Amino acid sequence: MATHPSQSLFLRADPTAPQNLASLRRLALNALKREKSRHSMRMKVKKAGWNNDYLLALLGIDPA
Repeated sequence: MATHPSQSLFLRADPTAPQNLASLRRLALNALKREKSRHSMRMKVKKAGWNNDYLLALLGIDPA
């Protein structure tokens, strides 16, 4: 998998970075799976990127 240059610097600086990023990815995917809409996973990811209120709701944060 290709990485962005800034990512490769980050990964070189911290030997546990790959595990940390994998944990964050699993956390995000689990939050998307818990969301009960009928949209596909791909659409949920896009919607979270487009709509901050939706993203906060996924994370369990009150968007108020």
